[in-house]
Amino acid sequence: MMRWLLPISALVWLISFAVVVHLQSWLLLVGVGPTLAALRLTLDPSARTLLRPNLRLVALGVIGALVMIAATYLVYALASSWLPWLAPATSRLYGLLGKTAQDGGITLVALLSVVVVSEEVIFRSEVPPLRAWWRETLVASLIYALAHITSQDILLVSVAFLCGLIWTALRLLTRSLVPSLLVHLAWDLAVLVVQPLAP
Repeated sequence: MMRWLLPISALVWLISFAVVVHLQSWLLLVGVGPTLAALRLTLDPSARTLLRPNLRLVALGVIGALVMIAATYLVYALASSWLPWLAPATSRLYGLLGKTAQDGGITLVALLSVVVVSEEVIFRSEVPPLRAWWRETLVASLIYALAHITSQDILLVSVAFLCGLIWTALRLLTRSLVPSLLVHLAWDLAVLVVQPLAP
């Protein structure tokens, strides 16, 4: 058990998002995120076992990704018609992330791959033990969302919390990082590269 790594990682994410906001640079997160994930995987054998794929876990990840992506586009379409502030807030969020609908590409794909794998290993390989999966899901998702708070974007923090609920529940219910990693990566690629939600 490496309980000290989660608070350190959350602090690194806080600092990294402050750097993204103020210096428009992802270098800190891209450098330190994989280092923390590698540290977790090197020092914690149980974390390595969570990354062992099998056909069932991959299938759950693919199905989960398709459902989450479809639900996102449907909910966003409905919500943006009821909430006039949502589309401009989403556009601002894409600006914070440094990408718009027109300029996705290999750099963004590489960035997302590194960040997603790092986040899954760091924030979901060891979930705080609270004796009930739903409590563990809630607390882990709150930690994950709060690690994004220095982005100064309430929409990003909210999305991190809601997505964190899904990804952490998948991790706990399957006892594996494979489905949550696949869903997280596919969802990020879909809404940030392939078909962004807002221009």
